Amino acid sequence: MKICIIGKYPPIQGGVSANNYWLSRALGEAGHKVFVVTNAEEADFEYKEEILPKEAMWLEPRGVKVFNTSPLNRRFIPQYSAFVPKLASLAIDVIKREKADVLYSNYLLPYGVAAYMTKQATGIPWFLDHAGSDITNLFDESLLRPVFVELFKKADLIVNSRHVQERVIKTGIVEEDKLSPLIGRDSRIMDKSFSKSAKPFNLSCCFYHFNKSLPVFTFLGKISQLKKTFAFVEAASLLPKGRFYLLFVTEKGPAHIQLSNMLAKFGLKENSYLLPFQPPWRIPSIITASTCIVAPESEEAPYLPQGTHASKICLEAMLCSRCAIIGEGMSKKFLYSGCKDKEHFLVVNPNNIKDFARKIKLVIDVPFLAYKIGKNARKFLDSRPFLSKRSVNIFIQNLKFTMIKAK
Repeated sequence: MKICIIGKYPPIQGGVSANNYWLSRALGEAGHKVFVVTNAEEADFEYKEEILPKEAMWLEPRGVKVFNTSPLNRRFIPQYSAFVPKLASLAIDVIKREKADVLYSNYLLPYGVAAYMTKQATGIPWFLDHAGSDITNLFDESLLRPVFVELFKKADLIVNSRHVQERVIKTGIVEEDKLSPLIGRDSRIMDKSFSKSAKPFNLSCCFYHFNKSLPVFTFLGKISQLKKTFAFVEAASLLPKGRFYLLFVTEKGPAHIQLSNMLAKFGLKENSYLLPFQPPWRIPSIITASTCIVAPESEEAPYLPQGTHASKICLEAMLCSRCAIIGEGMSKKFLYSGCKDKEHFLVVNPNNIKDFARKIKLVIDVPFLAYKIGKNARKFLDSRPFLSKRSVNIFIQNLKFTMIKAK
């Protein structure tokens, strides 16, 4: 099958970009040809992953070809990036030249709108994916809603979580048989890169006189109130200094400076390091080099609409047999709801700083517990046959169904 994907892709950071990377890689390994159309090279500097020149080949694993938009020679309208027409033009050209069979897009803006234009121009079967917040934030905007209604009507198949599906059905925009609950895009679950055998990242390049006997707590993601970055730092500040390391794999820019200043204020800077966003293929090695992955995001409100976001960072830690500290609200979502506190991960209320500090201290004081939790976490995942529903095979079935629906 020849598949065109319009969406985020490395070096754009974030979960959706990583999803698209692992998905494209899995499709290519399954013998399909994947053509990724993206604006990744035009992403803002602070949200770009650090990819070395020698790693360029990782962007295009077997069976995958990436097509990037580029800046226009002139600006026709001030402050207008023209991402939508550029993505659509590039996709139309790729689809016609490569004779692609099906189109997949993720996120409504700008990728869904670009896919809509591509569908109209080529008639290609279109599989639409979107974020939960697309249904709330964007559909609630009266100036944008008519366009998004058309997207949902013209897509041949739409994928979303069961929670979001209920919201879509209530809008009456599309027929229920056009909605698919089996996402199948979490191909990292099936990828052997995510395992305890992943070669650990060399942390001696991050910490001066790195002491391997001390635990390393790693935070991956944007610096924000939603992700409870500052709550993590505040909790760590209550513990004896010099007994642990803090590693942040995060953004550049103003938020980076704010975090750095906060670490200095609490006397944590000497044993902390802020690493720029890293590409998906390097994340397993960072996880295996860590003692504990800290992902304290708990509830979306008031930063996002309730029930629209589920972080996969703890999943990646669990796949690599590593202990994770997870926010209480997040622990009740996704596959995490079948896990138990202190058995498969450590659950924390990130707003209770003293409790947060106690959970960090538990990992420091009882290293065997962290090891056991990580081992149990991987065992839990391996024992769940339902995870196969999220494999690339389900995604391929959805693509085939999209092609049938388009006829």
